[in-house]
Amino acid sequence: MGQLLRIAVVEDEENERNQILQYLGRYLKENQIEAEVVSYTDGMQIADDYEGKYDLIFLDIQMRHMDGLTAARRIRERDEEVVLIFITNLAQYAIKGYSVGAMNFILKPLNYVTFAEECRSAFRHLERNRKKAILINTEDGLARLYYDEIYYIEMRNRKACFCTRRGEYQLRETLTNLEEKLSDRRFFRCHSGFLVNLFYVERVAGNTLFVNGSPIPLSRANKRDFEDRYEEVFGGEI
Repeated sequence: MGQLLRIAVVEDEENERNQILQYLGRYLKENQIEAEVVSYTDGMQIADDYEGKYDLIFLDIQMRHMDGLTAARRIRERDEEVVLIFITNLAQYAIKGYSVGAMNFILKPLNYVTFAEECRSAFRHLERNRKKAILINTEDGLARLYYDEIYYIEMRNRKACFCTRRGEYQLRETLTNLEEKLSDRRFFRCHSGFLVNLFYVERVAGNTLFVNGSPIPLSRANKRDFEDRYEEVFGGEI
């Protein structure tokens, strides 16, 4: 499926959590899918300070400290793309999950055939709808940034600062390496210290680009290349 998937399992009962992890591991191995799987013992653990870094979350509804529905609402406030699958004893609880955009639900007790079928549907959905993204190792841990939420990248004190819709992320990396990793025509090196997303360039004033309201320098040497790239991407002049 291309880039490494990130999956979370949220279940407070140890035996059931281990069973989900076992079934998931079996499915991933049988279908040769690479994924990083993280487990949580309560909805609060995943919902607090959620950073939108998962592709798929299996979420128990009935948990002691924060139930799955409450956790899902908090997650949805920050991430509209993640696939949610609820796991529960009672179907009437699962139906409420559709109010937070859950893809489906699995009833307990679990069996592998049903679980595998839901995984198949979820991974097909992810394959069809997967956006281009870059996984970066920041000072606060791994973060997945989708291309369409990155405004620009700026070098500050030998660190690359990603200015995005979700805030700023910093890592020790060169712009040259990031330019190669992003490998998308929408990103343009307008200056030695800046890489901008052309989708967010609002206007040009002399040798300054305005990207989501922020003034970004455009070097004289890169101005013609910028105009050519912009015309290539959008089919016209800015």
